[in-house]
Amino acid sequence: PAPEGPEEGANGSAQAAARATLTQAVRSSWYTGFAPTVRESVEQTALVVGGGAAGMRTALDLAALGHSVHLVEQHEVLGGNLGTARFTLKGGDAQTLLKDLESTVRAHEQVQVYTGARVVAAQGRVGAFRTELETADGAVEVLHGAVAFTTGASEVKPSCYGYGDSTKVVTQKELEGRLADGEVSAKDVVMIQCVESRETAEGCRPYCSRVCCTHALKNALKILDADPEAQVTVLYRDLRAYGANEHAYREARDRGVLFVPFELDQRPVVDASGDSVSVRYTDPGLGAEVTDTPDLVTLSTGMAPDAAENARLAGLYGVETDANGFFREKSAKAATTDFTVKGLYMAGLCHAPKHIEESLAQAGAAAGRCSALLSKDRASSEKA
Repeated sequence: PAPEGPEEGANGSAQAAARATLTQAVRSSWYTGFAPTVRESVEQTALVVGGGAAGMRTALDLAALGHSVHLVEQHEVLGGNLGTARFTLKGGDAQTLLKDLESTVRAHEQVQVYTGARVVAAQGRVGAFRTELETADGAVEVLHGAVAFTTGASEVKPSCYGYGDSTKVVTQKELEGRLADGEVSAKDVVMIQCVESRETAEGCRPYCSRVCCTHALKNALKILDADPEAQVTVLYRDLRAYGANEHAYREARDRGVLFVPFELDQRPVVDASGDSVSVRYTDPGLGAEVTDTPDLVTLSTGMAPDAAENARLAGLYGVETDANGFFREKSAKAATTDFTVKGLYMAGLCHAPKHIEESLAQAGAAAGRCSALLSKDRASSEKA
C-alpha cells in the first residue's frame, strides 16, 4: 500500500497520477460490470462536443478523412474562446480564422452542426455509442463510434485589483479587443501577472494558465506599435514565455518594456475608483516603493473550464475531470488526447490552457485518434 501522509515532490506527483489512472480504470470497469471483452462492428461516425476552434478543426479533419461528424455546441454561435480573440503574437487575425473555420464547417456535407444544443444522455461501447441531444427542435439521437470533447475554457473575470471599480482596470482579453479596435491611446500601462492564479486561496486557481505571459507580451508590443513612446510596466511573479515566445520577451525588453518582479507577500496594491487609478509596488532594483498613476491597469487572470459541465459530461461517459475541472488524460506524457475509456478523446482548452495553434494541433491529433478507430470494421468494446 502507498504510504500515508501528504504527497511531496516528484514521488508525490507520480503517486497522484497513478491513483488517478487507477481510479479511471476502476470506474470504467464499474460501468462495464467487469464484462468480458467482445468485438463489435464500428459505427463510422464521430460526435464532437464543443464548437470552438478545437471542435471545428477536429470536425473538419475527421470529415476530410471521410467520416461523418455531428458537431454539438451549447451556445447559439460557434467559436468559443476564439470568438473573443482578435490577434495572435505572430500577427494572425483570429476573427478571420474563426470565419474561415465556421463557414467551412457549416458548408461541409459531412458535418452536421447543432448550436444551442447539449448532450443529455449517453450509453454504449467503443465503436457503438448512442447519445441523446437536446436541441431547439427537440430530442435528437446520434449513433456514433467515437467522441471528441472540445468544450473549451474562458478568461476568468477577477474580483481584485479594482476590477469593476474603474474603467481603467481591464483584463488582457479586454485590452486586446480595444487595441484591435484602435481604442487605446494610453501613454502609461501597468500589467499585473498571475492574478488569482498559482494560489491556493479561496477563489483562486492553483495552476499556471501558460498563455497569460505571452498575451501580456503580445499586447505590450501592440501598444508600442501604436505609440513607441508609451511606457509599459509588467509586474510579474515568474515570466513564462516558453519556447519561441522567448523572442517576444527579448523584443519587449529591447523596446523599453519594464519587467518588475514581486512576491505574494509584497503584491501590488491598486486603488481604483471611476476614472482614477493608482498602483503601488516595490521595485527590488530600486529598493523602494513606487507609486504610479497609469492610464490603464491590465490584469492577466488565467483561464478556467466550465467545471460543472465537464463533470456532467464525464459522468455520462464514465471518464474523469481533475481537481480544476479540466478533463483528465490517460497519460500526461504518452496519451494527452486519450481517456482511459476507449473511443473517447479530447482536444483544446478543456484539456488544459493553451494557445490557439496548440489547440488546433491537438485537434488534429484527436481527429487522427478518432479516425484510427472509425476506420476499423470491428473494435474491442468497452461500455461508456
